[in-house]
Amino acid sequence: MVRIVLINLDRDADRLDWMSAQLGRLGLPFERFAAVRGDALPPALARYFRDAPATARPLSIGEIGCYASHLAIMEEVVTTGAAATLVLEDDLALDADLLKVLDAVDRLPADWDLVRLAGLGSGGRVRVASLAPGLDLVKYVSVPMGNGAYLVSHKGAVKYVEWARGRTLVDPIDHDLHRVWNCRMTTYGVSPDPVRQNVLDGSSIDAIAESREMTRVGTHPHVDPAGRIARLVYNLGNLGPRLWIRTTATRAAARWSKRLNARRRPQSA
Repeated sequence: MVRIVLINLDRDADRLDWMSAQLGRLGLPFERFAAVRGDALPPALARYFRDAPATARPLSIGEIGCYASHLAIMEEVVTTGAAATLVLEDDLALDADLLKVLDAVDRLPADWDLVRLAGLGSGGRVRVASLAPGLDLVKYVSVPMGNGAYLVSHKGAVKYVEWARGRTLVDPIDHDLHRVWNCRMTTYGVSPDPVRQNVLDGSSIDAIAESREMTRVGTHPHVDPAGRIARLVYNLGNLGPRLWIRTTATRAAARWSKRLNARRRPQSA
């Protein structure tokens, strides 16, 4: 049985009610994880965010809290040995297809570390297999932003925690889980998404910070030239040369078409 963990700030009782109602309708029991505040980190998590280089843009209090919450759950998965854990944030809309995904966990490829169930953007999806009628397992040309809902395996959590322990964390978790060529997480997705994120007004992540700093959570990260090379090598291995060329060409054509259509639209006076 898949363990389900819901991240929720102590003060956000309305969001807890929102998610409890949806999970209850689907008959899914869950554990509530009290979200970590970025301005009140326990020492075991604070060590990940100390001694950031002067060249790094400081994480906001909200970004730190978000990252620490997900990382703490990953550490729990490592400790408990749970084979598969569904991690949910508390601003989601859950589709009944989520049940089909959970029923198919035992049929996922043996190499899976993380399966995204929601995302911001398509990420250039490549069909791998059918999970259930109307639901496909996919890989990504570019892993989308957003960590509102995902499945993580025990070995995936081990892999991520070992990667994180070796560094100071200076970017939002969205960025680090997007750059899978660094953390080496074998990442899949489901199409269409069985979960939609950011469906509630406002963001608890931003609201944690008293100064309301701008957050980078959900924004696309900058990738330097060395990262682009690492991404290319990873994608060639992940998709294979032919599939990578085909999907990359298809995405490029779609972008050009979108730009041309935008130029052709009449400008309003």
